[in-house]
Amino acid sequence: MSLWLAQAMPIDLAVAVSPFLMPIGIPRGVGTAAMHALYTIPSMYWWWDPRVKQDCLPKYAYPGYPTHGLAEVTFFGDKLFAYASGKPLGKDCVLVTNANESAVNNSVSRALLAQWKAGGATYSEVVLSGLGAPRHDIIDPTTFPEGVHLVYPRLEDLVLNSSSALSTQ
Repeated sequence: MSLWLAQAMPIDLAVAVSPFLMPIGIPRGVGTAAMHALYTIPSMYWWWDPRVKQDCLPKYAYPGYPTHGLAEVTFFGDKLFAYASGKPLGKDCVLVTNANESAVNNSVSRALLAQWKAGGATYSEVVLSGLGAPRHDIIDPTTFPEGVHLVYPRLEDLVLNSSSALSTQ
C-alpha cells in the first residue's frame, strides 16, 4: 500500500519495507501468468509453515493465506507497474529490502523503482543486511526480536532524516 501511496498521492514520504509484489524466485511475467491460472481454480488455504500449521507465530496473525488473496496482491502490483509510466506524485519513497529475503522477489520491487526513476522520480533503495537467517518479516518483535535493534533504528533514521521530513521541520 505504501508503494501505491508513493505512486498516486502527493505525500511527503513512503517507506515500503519488503513489499510483496511477487513471490521469491518467480519472475514477474511468469508469476503474473501463474497467478492468473491460480485464480481460475477454487481458492485454497496454504499454511505459512506447513510443519506447524496453525501453531505458527505470531499468535495474533493468521497462520496462512488464501491462494486467491495471494493472487490479488500480485494483481495489485501489476496495477502499480501499469500506472508507473510517469513521475509518481509522492515527493519521496524509500524501498527497504532485506538482503536475505525468504518470501518476496526483491528484483520485482527494484524493477518498479527503476520504472519510477525512468519517469523522473528520485526514489531510493536501502538494503538491510546482517539480519541472520533468511526471513521475510523483519519488523515483528514476536517473531524477530532482534529487529528492534537491527531494523528499527534504520527505519527511524529513514523516516526522521529523509529529505522530505527535514523540509517539513
